[in-house]
Amino acid sequence: MVNGYRITDIGKIPCDWEIKKLRDCTKKNLTYGINAPSVNYDSKLPQYIRITDITDDGYYNETNRVSVDNEDADRYVVHEGDILLARTGASTGKSYLYRVEDGRLVYAGFLISASIDRDKADERFIFAQLHTERYWKWVESTSQRSGQPGINGKEYGEYLLAFPKKAEQTSIANAISDIENLIFTQEALIAKKQAIKQGAMQELLTGKRRLAGFVDKWTIKKLKYIAPLQRGFDLPLATLMEGKVPVVFSNGINAYHNEAMVKGPGVITGRSGTIGSIHYVEEDYWPHNTSLWVTSFCGNYPKYIFYLFHTIRWEKYMTLSGVPTLNRNDVHECEVNLPTDINEQKTIAQVLEEIDEDIATQQAKLEKLRRIKSGMMDKLLTGKIRLTD
Repeated sequence: MVNGYRITDIGKIPCDWEIKKLRDCTKKNLTYGINAPSVNYDSKLPQYIRITDITDDGYYNETNRVSVDNEDADRYVVHEGDILLARTGASTGKSYLYRVEDGRLVYAGFLISASIDRDKADERFIFAQLHTERYWKWVESTSQRSGQPGINGKEYGEYLLAFPKKAEQTSIANAISDIENLIFTQEALIAKKQAIKQGAMQELLTGKRRLAGFVDKWTIKKLKYIAPLQRGFDLPLATLMEGKVPVVFSNGINAYHNEAMVKGPGVITGRSGTIGSIHYVEEDYWPHNTSLWVTSFCGNYPKYIFYLFHTIRWEKYMTLSGVPTLNRNDVHECEVNLPTDINEQKTIAQVLEEIDEDIATQQAKLEKLRRIKSGMMDKLLTGKIRLTD
């Protein structure tokens, strides 16, 4: 014992904490879900929760919700205090804590239910421990199989957890819940602003809504006459020299070189692999051969072209054999509608830039909240910081 802490099989914990197996905190044995096919969603039937319906952070994603129609379904209904654990495949280790607002759920066969005894533990405290680095290291080592990765109910039941008194568990769970609520609020705000941006792009880049002071007619032109594209340049890894010049691949900037091939500003899109991803760089750059870059803006405002590219259905022009590839000659025939007045293009781009800057500010706040949560969990779930009240 050192300064009120002791060394255990799962690391250093406060002396007044105890170690228990997961199965010691449950009302019954860990149980497997029902093996039954899903059916189209029907409000009269229970919803079916499968591994694919659980997000990485442990929430129920009802985007593609389905139902289950089986006479044994009632035996597999999820209740308050239940934690579901993924037992096979790439998602092994993923967990979900039931929330009443998710409705009546029946869990599928590739999930295991741990019904937490609330007299013994706070299920939220346990759920938080299933999202720690230690837990995921355990999942990685335990799930190794000769074939597909997996963890069975007995193995999950043996997982070791460190527990303070029940009151402190609840205090810790409440603190983590508070920061999670802030994160959810921030995510909702960002989603709202992104929807606003999409609406603004739909209106401003099509001429459905004109900004004050602009009356000149718009014109329809083929892409080759406003922003012709060219394949990027080879840059083998062996010849990549560390520098400050961004190398733009099909999915964005993935390296920096000591030499530029093209003067900035630039607009780049994916040619091979990631199709439809649009990138803008202000400085001189190197467009990788997996990309297509605009060779001339033909008198148009570069940032406007960047936003305009987001309205093009690039998938219409890609080849379907092997690795998806964009044919620039086909894309060049795409017709777009745009202002003839470059000042209108510039003003539209500035409006959209302001929205992007706002979204970036909110994203930075979100990342800060996530870092705070991660730090809180590291300290609270190991007793490095104690919540006594």
